Amino acid sequence: MSMNLGEKAVLTIASKYAYGAMGSPPTIPADATLIFTVELIQVSDRRPTRWMMSDPELIAAAIRLKDDGNIKFKSQLYKQAEGHYRDAIAHAETVKNDNDELKKLKIAIL
Repeated sequence: MSMNLGEKAVLTIASKYAYGAMGSPPTIPADATLIFTVELIQVSDRRPTRWMMSDPELIAAAIRLKDDGNIKFKSQLYKQAEGHYRDAIAHAETVKNDNDELKKLKIAIL
């Protein structure tokens, strides 16, 4: 399936592929089917994967993700903060040339 710019699609996700019996309280009840309406508003070049990035790019991404995590944490959005921190540490651990500054960054993220 492909979409054209401006086109909308309705995505239905069965509970077993979403949050299942646990749900995501208080917003999503247990065993809920998720329905999303999405609109394609822009097509951009794909972001490079961690494995395609240079060490400076990986470090910059890790710092940005850590900072985004801190913003979410301060807003008490702990699950979202955790996601940013996990991505940040994954980027930092992909750096090929370890050094003291990188070690300090990893400690700050953790």
